[in-house]
Parts: sequence; structure tokens; C-alpha cells
Amino acid sequence: MTSTALIFFAYYGFENISNISEETRNPTRVIPKGLLISILITAIIYLLVSISSISLVGWKELSSSEAPLAVVAAKAFGYHGIILLSVIALFATTNTVLMMLVSGSRIIFGMARENSIPIVFSKIQKNTRTPWVATFAIMVFAIVAVILSSGNISMMASISVFGIFVVFAFVNFSLIWLRFKQPNLIRTFTSPFKIKKFPILAGIGLLTSIIMIFEFDKNITVSVYLVITCIIILCIFLTMTQKNKSKLSTNK
Repeated sequence: MTSTALIFFAYYGFENISNISEETRNPTRVIPKGLLISILITAIIYLLVSISSISLVGWKELSSSEAPLAVVAAKAFGYHGIILLSVIALFATTNTVLMMLVSGSRIIFGMARENSIPIVFSKIQKNTRTPWVATFAIMVFAIVAVILSSGNISMMASISVFGIFVVFAFVNFSLIWLRFKQPNLIRTFTSPFKIKKFPILAGIGLLTSIIMIFEFDKNITVSVYLVITCIIILCIFLTMTQKNKSKLSTNK
């Protein structure tokens, strides 16, 4: 179960496609289709890589290695295969980090614009027209996560996946909530399979996410809760500061 939870890291990022929908033509049609097609293609590629790895090396040798794909590359192409895999991994990781920073800042920016969190996070830099406060906040959160994990890649992945399951739980719960609270809302894409108003896939997603959250090490759980607590305290502080400024300006 722990391995199943950790493997979700491989699918980390697909949900961020929706965060840049404002820069997409006809997003209500293109985004759902892009999500489903990209997940399907990637799942097939992951399966082929897994089958190839086990066929070349074997599961026993892979399980005892700290870098199983490097072992597979060395088996297939020798030393040059390890170099090639390292370069590809470096670029892929960098691309993922940049994408997370962009999408994460967009989430914070959007929430601030809707007054869900302090409006200070919606500030835009005049020259670049980018949400610089939200981007800076994401940078700080990333640094804190690295410090808490002591640079341990496995722990970093676990912390990230833990956060994913928390988000997925809320997303699936929100879908169920909206089906009952706003049944007449115009939906360009609707999750299939339902029992009356209850969406089956969202129910499975919510249940699975909750189960997976309890599969992580206690240290990881504590680290994530510390980060969440710090974020909540910061948001409360900024909200109170913003309200006090509004009162002062009204009195004036």
C-alpha cells in the first residue's frame, strides 16, 4: 500500500493543466480531453517501461538497487546509458519543478483574486504581469519542504504525494458537494457513472485518497501538518492585517 501511495508521484502534475486554462483556446472542451488523453498515454508508457525493466534485469535486482532505472540503462547501453539517463532525468526534474512553481503560484493567485485568501497574494508585477507575491510564497514553501526533508529525495517525494492526496480528497469531496448543492449548474464536462446525484468515481477517489493518507510514515505526516499550520497562521495574520487596514481607511 505504501508503494501504491508513493507511485502517485509519477502522476503528479496532470491536475496542474487546469491551472493554466486561461491561456488555452476553448478550455472547457480542450482541458478535460487533454487530461484524459495525457494520463492514458503516460500510463501506457509507464507500463511498457516497467515490463522492459523487469525483462532486462529482473525484479530481485531492481528491488535491491537504489537507482533501478540506472541499472536497466547500464544493462541495455552500458556506461553511456547511465549518462544519457542522468541527463534526461535532470531536464525532466527541472521542467517538473518549474511547472509546479508556475501552477502553484497561479492557484494562490486565483484564490486571492476570489478573496479566499489574503488579497496581497493577487498582486501583479507591472513589467512582467506575473503574480510575484504568489510566486515568492511558493518559493518559500518549497524551501521549507526541502529543509524539513533534509534533502532526502525519497522523503521529498513522500511529502509531495501526501499533499497530493490531501488535495485530491478535497477535490473529490467538492465535486460530490456541488452535485447536491448546485445540481442545475451548467457543466461542459460531467464525471460519468453516478447513482442518482452521487458521482461514483468521485466517491472512489475520495475514499482512496483518505485511505492512502494513512499509509505514510509519521515523520512525513508531522512535517506536512507543520507546513499546513504555518500556512494557515500566515493567512490568518495577513487577513487580520488587511481587515485592520480597511477599518482605518473607512474611519478616515
